[in-house]
Amino acid sequence: MNRLRLLRVFNVPNSRDFKYLSNELRLLEWHGYPFKSFPSSFQPENLVELLLPYSRIEKLWKPNMALYKLKLVDLKGSKNLVKTPDFSMAPNLESLILEGTGIVDFDPTVKFLRRLKLLNLRNCKRLRIFPSKIGNGSLQTLILSGCSNIDRIPEIVGEMECLKELCLDGTGIKELPSSIGHLRSLMLLNLKDCSKLESLPSSIGGCEFLKTLLLSGCSKLKNFPESLRQLESLEELNLSETAITTPPSFIFHMKNLKFLSFQGCKGPPYRVRSHWRFISTPAPRLSTNSMTLKLPVILSGLSSLKELNLDDCNLNDGAIPDDIIRLSSLEALRISDNNFRTLPTTLGGLSKLTTLVLTDCKRLKSLPELPASLKLWLDGCGSLEAVANSTTAFNSRVTGYICAFNCFKLAEGNDAVTMLKTRLKLVANARTERYNIVIPGSEIPKWFSSQTDDSSKSIIKMQLPPNFLNDTQFLGFAFSCVFFSDFNNKPRRGDHISYAFVIHGRNFSGEFQTVYFHLEGKSTRVTKDHLWIHYLPRNYIDLLSLVELECKETEVSGSSTDMLKERFEIEVAFEIWGINSMVKKCGARIVYEEDLEEMDQTIHEHSGSTSSNFDDMHSNSGSNGNNNGALVKRKWLNAKAGDQRNTTLFCRFCQSYVVNHRLLS
Repeated sequence: MNRLRLLRVFNVPNSRDFKYLSNELRLLEWHGYPFKSFPSSFQPENLVELLLPYSRIEKLWKPNMALYKLKLVDLKGSKNLVKTPDFSMAPNLESLILEGTGIVDFDPTVKFLRRLKLLNLRNCKRLRIFPSKIGNGSLQTLILSGCSNIDRIPEIVGEMECLKELCLDGTGIKELPSSIGHLRSLMLLNLKDCSKLESLPSSIGGCEFLKTLLLSGCSKLKNFPESLRQLESLEELNLSETAITTPPSFIFHMKNLKFLSFQGCKGPPYRVRSHWRFISTPAPRLSTNSMTLKLPVILSGLSSLKELNLDDCNLNDGAIPDDIIRLSSLEALRISDNNFRTLPTTLGGLSKLTTLVLTDCKRLKSLPELPASLKLWLDGCGSLEAVANSTTAFNSRVTGYICAFNCFKLAEGNDAVTMLKTRLKLVANARTERYNIVIPGSEIPKWFSSQTDDSSKSIIKMQLPPNFLNDTQFLGFAFSCVFFSDFNNKPRRGDHISYAFVIHGRNFSGEFQTVYFHLEGKSTRVTKDHLWIHYLPRNYIDLLSLVELECKETEVSGSSTDMLKERFEIEVAFEIWGINSMVKKCGARIVYEEDLEEMDQTIHEHSGSTSSNFDDMHSNSGSNGNNNGALVKRKWLNAKAGDQRNTTLFCRFCQSYVVNHRLLS
């Protein structure tokens, strides 16, 4: 062990007999190091990396010990460490991680760390004073997040000319030093939850390469200095839960800005909300006289904006300007928990919009025509009665959603299958795009030709037509289930609904594939049954692999194979993870182009249906007592009649062409 150069120790509960460390060590990594100090014989002069996270160390090395090779020290979570060691003999140190330690003060020799690039002091709660001198010529990342007892940053910060990331979130600072404008290389400034910060210095305009400015939770911040207009490189600006209600006009002319959040900006804050971009936790309003965020009429200057968060801004009808259509790059829009009843019709012109979150807009009654490819979150929109059907075809590369938990009025006047078909008809290629719909409902629509109401199994097996592999009319599958989940308890991470499916042949089975719909983060308590419909396009099923497996079985058995006569069966198993949750019923159906062609006639015949149970839906294309359904039955008849098409597949296994489901050598 005398020449040991690398030592890594994990999960060693009993190491009382350990009394020696090799002086040749280059790397010492010991999670939970159980001793207060190193063995007295240890001379770490060859040490390059020292990693002792969550250790009991109180004292590291002796003063004047040569540590010229040392580059990394990680003491994260070592709460017994209250003072930093002597750094005078470790001038080449590049990374110093003291996150979560108990340090109260810095040894003055920290000024000798002229090559230090990373200094991480996150959650050092006992630290009160940042060192007035530090070898800062090379420092690139300074993290003081959660150091709640630090109330001022010395002017020395302005001399850190290489600094790229400065994290002061959760500190007690009241102001920034004016020298911060000297940080020409600064790219990230995190001031989140600095609740005592009232203003920014005008010198901040000197941070010309700043890309990310995070000010969420700075509840006393009301105004911006005009010098911020000089930050032409800014890409992310988070002003959530600040006291800003009338943003300065120059913000809306930042041409490189990609993310902008005003969540909760409606005057003095009176509650705590989540800062997660796409799921927020609701809280009751305490006043109906709250101020409202005032947006400008012109938004076209934000030509690069991709995400806009206007959650909980007390927005009323007309607060969102028609000019929002000029946000040509916008991909995600959050406008949850607001007071409007309608939205501008120009929203439908946002060609790149993929996500629209309207959770808990309790007064919202209708939606304008929107792109059919949207992920549309409507949870808790109890007054919503209609979702306008899009009339524009689109090319989508995202999974579409209509998530409408507790939208009972919407369920009364709209059936889920029609909503699904309307959107699939507009997809340029319905063979490639998935789609989800969640809406209140206690019955599986009759359109699903195979159904079961056995909640103890939640499994469906459905016979497939023998020629479905090459049927050019075949688009995919639609699966559905009725479920209940008691969200009186907050959903845990990982709570979800899912189904696993597999296709069986006569001599083989494919591999199970699983599709998930995650429930965590739902803001609305679910009190009644809901229906989940998922459309799975054919490209998510490796159809050719089924042919190859059959070819392999044929070669082994020596028998000839006629794929036209092969019988396939799909097996689907549903499950739900969550407290007091269960799947009550489930259904499945093969989807053909004919389903979409018949849609207009079906909608006309059933336009008067308002049943939230969907009992009257699509009876003419349902099973009518036959579990295979009318369309599937026709496919069987066509196959028996020798229906021939010119589709050709190439089998990689047997190097043969598969034409009309027959193997030709």
